[in-house]
Order: sequence, then structure tokens, then C-alpha cells
Amino acid sequence: MIPTNTKRLKAGNNTIEKISEFKYIGILITSNNLNTEIHHRLHLTNRCYLELRKQLSSHYTRINIKLKRYKTSVRDVMIYE
Repeated sequence: MIPTNTKRLKAGNNTIEKISEFKYIGILITSNNLNTEIHHRLHLTNRCYLELRKQLSSHYTRINIKLKRYKTSVRDVMIYE
């Protein structure tokens, strides 16, 4: 059911409703696009970091291994997700 206050588009027998956001090629598209996208990427990056926190802060793991984990996990999520 589509609320009466939203804009609709009819294409043949199909009704297309207006949405406030959608994800396209990894980018969250919204009417407030830049702020929402930055917040979304920071949220995903933080979640990824928290999953790797023990490994990244371990004294038994060499620094070059920590750096590779960071570059391939945390940083890539922030840039490309």
C-alpha cells in the first residue's frame, strides 16, 4: 500500500513509489547524499575495525601483518564499500 502523500509513477500496470534511499554500486544514494554516505562508510569502517580489534592490538602479531590486515580490511571498507 502506497501512502497518499508520496509521489507515484505509473508505467503500464506497474506503480513505482518514490523512495528516500537506495544502494547502487556500493554507494548509498539519498536526497542528502554526501552526509549520509559519509556516515554510512564510517559506520561500516567502525564495525570492521571492532571485529579486528584484538588482532590489531595483539603484542604477538608483527607490525607488518597488522598493517596488511588494516589495509586489506578496514581501509578498503572505508574507501570502497
